[in-house]
Amino acid sequence: MMFFIKNKFVFLYLGMALLSFVSNVNAQTIEVGLSGGGAYLLTDSVRAVPFEQPGWSAGGVVRYNFNTRWSARFSYNYMNFKNVKPFNDTLSINDVSLVGEFNFFDYDIGSEKNNISPYLFGGISGLSYKISSDTLRGNAALTFGVGLKYSLSDRIGMGFEWGMRKTFTDKLDRNDIDGTFFYGSDWYNFTGISITYKFNVIKHGACR
Repeated sequence: MMFFIKNKFVFLYLGMALLSFVSNVNAQTIEVGLSGGGAYLLTDSVRAVPFEQPGWSAGGVVRYNFNTRWSARFSYNYMNFKNVKPFNDTLSINDVSLVGEFNFFDYDIGSEKNNISPYLFGGISGLSYKISSDTLRGNAALTFGVGLKYSLSDRIGMGFEWGMRKTFTDKLDRNDIDGTFFYGSDWYNFTGISITYKFNVIKHGACR
C-alpha cells in the first residue's frame, strides 16, 4: 500500500496520458486471445543470465487497435517457478499489465499487404506473488519489450514476444540486498506466443 501512496502522482500522470490518447483516436479493431510460453527471473541470486531460473506462463490478452501502428493492450499472465535460488522456493506470480504498442510497419490482421510487423511496447503492471507457503503479497512493475506480429488468416493473428518486468520489490527470491534502481530490485520476464481473434468495431461500439 505504501508503494502506491508514494508513487500516486506517477500513476495519475500515466492514467491521464492514456486517457488523453484514447479520447483523440477512433478504434478500428479489437483482438481477444490466449498467450503462453516461458518465463525467467533476474534476482539477487541470478543476474543477467536469461533462463538460468526458468518457469512457465499462461494467460490471456485483449488488444485495442487504434490504427495500423498504435495499439493498447490489457493482459493477464500466471507464472510459476520451481526451485528458486537461493532457498529452492516455489514462486507464483499473477501479472496484470496495461501497455501501449507501436508497430514499426503498418499491420492489420487479414491484410495481404500489411500482414507482418515487429513492435515495441511499454507500460505498467500490477502483480501479486506468493513464495512457497508465505502470505500473498502485491507490488507493481515497469513493463517493456519487443515482439513480432503475423497475420495467419482474415481473423486470426499470432504474436511472438519478449518482455521484461522491473518490479519495485527485492523479495521475489527472499534474498533482500541493497543496490541501485536497476540492481536493487527483482525482475522477471515473459517470452512466448499469443493467438488472437479480430473483431471489427462498428458504430455505437458494436463488434462483428
